[in-house]
Amino acid sequence: MELGLWLESERLLHAKIDTIGVETQNEVVKEEKRLRVDNQPYGSF
Repeated sequence: MELGLWLESERLLHAKIDTIGVETQNEVVKEEKRLRVDNQPYGSF
């Protein structure tokens, strides 16, 4: 258990976040919102 927690803390501490990955995920979230919220026939106006 201790080893697992240490490995996870190292992974989070040294996370590599690049702009391409962030932009890709941002587009995925926008598309999911369009599909689930904006495209509902009974959605809010």
